[in-house]
Amino acid sequence: MKKILLQSLFLLAGILIKSQIGINNTNPKASLHLDAKNKILPESTVGLGVPVVDKFPTTSPSSNQDGMLIYLRNTTDSNLEGFYYWDHAKSNWEYIMDLKAAGLDVSKTIASGSSFSPNNMSGNGVQSRTIPLTTINSLDPSFSLSNGGLKIGKTATYYIFLTGGVYKDAVNNVNEYITEILINGVSNTQLTSTNTAPGGDTVGRSSTFYIATIFSLNKDDILTVKTTRTTTAANTVSVDTPYTLTIINLN
Repeated sequence: MKKILLQSLFLLAGILIKSQIGINNTNPKASLHLDAKNKILPESTVGLGVPVVDKFPTTSPSSNQDGMLIYLRNTTDSNLEGFYYWDHAKSNWEYIMDLKAAGLDVSKTIASGSSFSPNNMSGNGVQSRTIPLTTINSLDPSFSLSNGGLKIGKTATYYIFLTGGVYKDAVNNVNEYITEILINGVSNTQLTSTNTAPGGDTVGRSSTFYIATIFSLNKDDILTVKTTRTTTAANTVSVDTPYTLTIINLN
């Protein structure tokens, strides 16, 4: 028993002194050096396994975990599948670019929604409806959806682009609309589109909205989208073309 204990202590001491560990390697060239048992015909288990996750941790890692590596499975359309490492200085999971993503725009985030909340506009009077954003496509996991809005992941100057459309069923009246991108619930004239749906003879009419501008946003700002019918004629108004919000980081 004493002999086994002494041998174990000597082995541990050797590892601590050398500060290098080799797996299938008797002469490691790094702190951890892994080799295949057979380089010509490698075994199926050869390689380094890292944690595979379906979503990012809700609590950010600490500075002691800077550089930590994970593999994200694409279980939603929110982020690209692949390897990410924790960059504590940026407080962000950074995507490790590979060939399949080399042609993609990593500065772009796209979010969209296809219905009014809580319901379609109807009857008479001025009415406003939000369009909850329900899907997001971004290579940057710091951008996310939050209660129907888009949560900004980085403080920067952005090119902001919104398209969308509505349909009214009443044919003998003209409708006027205002569509806005709200920042933390606040309107801005630079992020507003006004349009009109004309009257018609036998069918309903559609109207489309377009906003394009350059605007500075702060980390954790929430962008939401709202459309207001400003006329009072009786009709029902619904989303015709999904509202699509695109932001591109210009920094």
